[in-house]
Amino acid sequence: MPAAPVQPNASVFGTAPPDPAAACVSGPTGGNDTPTIQRAIDEVKSTDSYGLVLVPQGTYRIESTVYLPLGIRLIGYGDTRPVFLLPADTPAFQQEEPTPMVHVCNLPPTDGKPVVDADFVTFWSGIDNIDIEMENGNTAAAVRFNVAQHSYLRHMDFSLAHGCIGISRAGNEIEECRFFGGRAAISTLRTSACWPFTMLDCLFDGQAEAAVQSCRAGITAVRCRFRNTPTAFAIREDGDIEQLLIRQCRFEDISSRVIRSGERANVENMVNVTDSVCIHSPVFLGFEDGSFEPLRTLSPTYVVDTCSHGLHIEDATRRHGPFGAPTDLGSPALLKTILQTRGLEDAPPPLQKDHPDLPAVDEWANVRDAGATGNGATDDTEAFKKAIADHRVVYVPTGRYLITDTLALKKDTVIIGLQPIRTLFVLPADVAGFGDAENPKPVMESPPDGSNLVTGIGFCSNPNPGAVMLKWQAGADSCVDDVWFGMNYLTDPEYLDRWTRDRSEDWRPDRPVESTTKCGLWVTGGGTLKNIWTADWSNETGLLISDTSTPGQIYGMSIEHHLGNEVRLQNVTGWSLNAVQTEADLYAQHTLAIEMSGCREIDFGNLFTYRRVALETSHPHAVRIEKCTGLVFRGLHVFSWGPHPFSNSVYDADTNVHVRHREIAFMTVKSTYE
Repeated sequence: MPAAPVQPNASVFGTAPPDPAAACVSGPTGGNDTPTIQRAIDEVKSTDSYGLVLVPQGTYRIESTVYLPLGIRLIGYGDTRPVFLLPADTPAFQQEEPTPMVHVCNLPPTDGKPVVDADFVTFWSGIDNIDIEMENGNTAAAVRFNVAQHSYLRHMDFSLAHGCIGISRAGNEIEECRFFGGRAAISTLRTSACWPFTMLDCLFDGQAEAAVQSCRAGITAVRCRFRNTPTAFAIREDGDIEQLLIRQCRFEDISSRVIRSGERANVENMVNVTDSVCIHSPVFLGFEDGSFEPLRTLSPTYVVDTCSHGLHIEDATRRHGPFGAPTDLGSPALLKTILQTRGLEDAPPPLQKDHPDLPAVDEWANVRDAGATGNGATDDTEAFKKAIADHRVVYVPTGRYLITDTLALKKDTVIIGLQPIRTLFVLPADVAGFGDAENPKPVMESPPDGSNLVTGIGFCSNPNPGAVMLKWQAGADSCVDDVWFGMNYLTDPEYLDRWTRDRSEDWRPDRPVESTTKCGLWVTGGGTLKNIWTADWSNETGLLISDTSTPGQIYGMSIEHHLGNEVRLQNVTGWSLNAVQTEADLYAQHTLAIEMSGCREIDFGNLFTYRRVALETSHPHAVRIEKCTGLVFRGLHVFSWGPHPFSNSVYDADTNVHVRHREIAFMTVKSTYE
């Protein structure tokens, strides 16, 4: 039998979310439940392409693969979580290679054609609040998850029989998942889009070989716990590499080594660990090729303040030349492996997550009850204002909601959706009040120092020069989660024609970057931003953070295709940006990935800056900094599959220093102007 959880986790959705467009599985049949689940999924896919399938509590026997196409989310509900059970010795799961119980894909097998696997365009897919149990005698993977942006696995327990794995071919994000037993919890290669893979607040217990086996997956792990396994992180393919970032994790009774890394001399092979506790796990880091003595400690309980392997650059923008001669070169890069630990007498308690839980479903006030239609034609602004005024928690069913004025949230307002590509706040073109770029106006705005949560919705823009889709002024315990910022062309092709026509008149290679707050997301407060995708070509900037010292952190954010810069940080102190990915597209070939001015104590972890393969022009640098101090980069990746990646990784405007290395494990910028 598989290893069992110490105790079941609570169901996140006690009752069914009230969404009339969702399909609902009828419940367990007592026999093979795969056809029942598949029919509900196919119903949504055939009518709307994207959407929700609700699964009531109960145990569902899985006797063949369930195919979950692009843009469909499975959400379990009930007093207890539903369970997908793979019975012992199920015939369909006897192949040599693991067969997935649930295969997140682009297209299921039909008319004799094979399944089309998920890839770099597999967006908005997910599974939430459903447990998986595998019995003995199967060669199986719980979920094949080779996905791109806005896909996730959340609030799931995986009870894995001997020889089984939990997730194969992972991507984008998993959160609050627990893995018990099995050969490995996760076994994966490079993600489909080559973006980072984020793991938040997960538990790994009792895997026979390793908790995570990977290569080139760009793993970022935060507040995860690993215990009772030979290795927490192991390189999957001999001689390969990983780009690993670990923050605030916990390792208990790791019998061999906590991390078994790849080829030590390869500058693309990186390890960065901060603030992580180890208990009875004496060997922390070793290399697969055996080229370096494993790093260990004699203390039975210790904290890893810093562990880092790869190319190191100290004080990157300090001029460095022979005999102090002026030069545009920064400090030299050295291949280093370091481990800094402190012994502890007693282990501290595990860390709690830094973002709020969803309120219980019975607290949700449906915005339709306040008069909203979501039909894409009726102005729903006043209905939303009424719902926000009357209720703390507002649920937004799937639909297109036209908004023509700012929705001002209260201090504790919670806005909940469950499918951002089908739960859209649409600002029509040329709305009064949104036309002045010098006086930007938000579509939604949180109050200063609020404890707000906004999750599972999308913002759909149209031509409005002064529009900011979401202005976030909330406090350190607030959260923006699973939110999409995009153009209307996905549902209105005429919009793309108009936008392209308007832009073609003033487009030129040497056009200056406009200094504007027109953007998808403008943050002047703090809190947690996670699993966000902004890809609106009509904006100069995707993410603007300005004039704030409120603590904030990002976990998993894709910022793409904007015309001036993907990210701007202005006068920001004390933020941590983890698993951020940028992409310059054809219309944004002169776009800067990150621009920072007047910033202090900013910590980047696993920053991926990409330029599309089709680009025919180069760009001098990925990151531009001015008047900044106390910057740290833990894993900086500058790349393109085409001939024109960014020419340099970092440019300091104060010292005129360029950092030319494109794969850097650890780099500091102590001061560029003092």
